[in-house]
Amino acid sequence: MGKVNFVPASKRRGKKQLHPLSSDSDYKPHSLDDYIQERLERQSTVPNEAYDENFSFDPCFDGQEGVFYMRWTDDDIEQFLEGHLEYSLRLLRDSSTGSGTYTRELEWVCSQQFETYCRAFGKDANLIRLEIAHIAKKQGRELSDTAAALMKAILRLPEVLSFDLTPIEYNAQW
Repeated sequence: MGKVNFVPASKRRGKKQLHPLSSDSDYKPHSLDDYIQERLERQSTVPNEAYDENFSFDPCFDGQEGVFYMRWTDDDIEQFLEGHLEYSLRLLRDSSTGSGTYTRELEWVCSQQFETYCRAFGKDANLIRLEIAHIAKKQGRELSDTAAALMKAILRLPEVLSFDLTPIEYNAQW
């Protein structure tokens, strides 16, 4: 028997076969990053190359289209969205005060989208904003430009809305 050369499915001529998950409405295709696709192509030509993202045997991987099918149920979507607030607060905590990341996250916290987000998950947007402002003030963060203006506006909320902050305990650590 002669030598058989392996040809990746994406390089074969003829009719492409659809991935079994492509017609399943619970699964959504997500494009792989370019660097992952490049490494997959390189792996097919250099079989012994060290490789940590081997999708070859994963049933959710479609090598012809370069996509990975992920199952998104309503619970998955809700969990993902709920995690956004925690992620944003972590970015505020960990980024340096004058950085673009810090300013972007503060802008989001002051946005109408943040209000809608909090309302959808039963959270008080203004209380979260005040907590952020007081923690930043307590940590002595020096603010510049946009961040300073946003923080000043947040700290003015109690007087604008006419309520007393004294009963609120500020012990969160983001």
